[in-house]
Amino acid sequence: MENIKICKSCLMPSSRPRVIFNEDGICNACLYITKKNEIDWSSREKEFQELCDRYRSRDGQYDCIVPWSGGKDSSSIAHKLKFVYKMNPLLVTFSPLLPSDIGRYNRELLIDKGFDNIFFRPNQNVSRYLSKRFFLERGNPKVHWDAGINALPLKVATEKNIKLIFYAEHGESEYGGKIIKENSDKI
Repeated sequence: MENIKICKSCLMPSSRPRVIFNEDGICNACLYITKKNEIDWSSREKEFQELCDRYRSRDGQYDCIVPWSGGKDSSSIAHKLKFVYKMNPLLVTFSPLLPSDIGRYNRELLIDKGFDNIFFRPNQNVSRYLSKRFFLERGNPKVHWDAGINALPLKVATEKNIKLIFYAEHGESEYGGKIIKENSDKI
């Protein structure tokens, strides 16, 4: 226990994977929040509106893609895009090996509100094999799923010539984690 550090701001323990502390004992998640608090959000919303205006479909076609799990983040993004910003998003889902009842329920609620969804469920024999293999080799059974949830929206966007994709939060920035590229936490 004496090797465990605790963030002086939020009490995040150093046992959380990939958390990093600065010289003052503040975790990278708290530092990220500090950066977010310095943003002029009304200016950013205007910039966002301009982005939506540039890509908004004038003929009812999909104008953006939301990689969609059925969870709170991607569902909130999709809902705001459609009902606040008047976009026409196509929701793209790469199914996990074990889909949850709540995810299925949430997806049905949004589909009933007028969203279209491409739901891809890969070969379950291959998924089970890859889950076991990556668990044994890397300790992470979701490596192939992570690849699928990142690749499928790009594949659909390319096939349908949709030039705008809205991802949910960057978890490594939001909750403290390893930033691979300096601008990957750009907000």
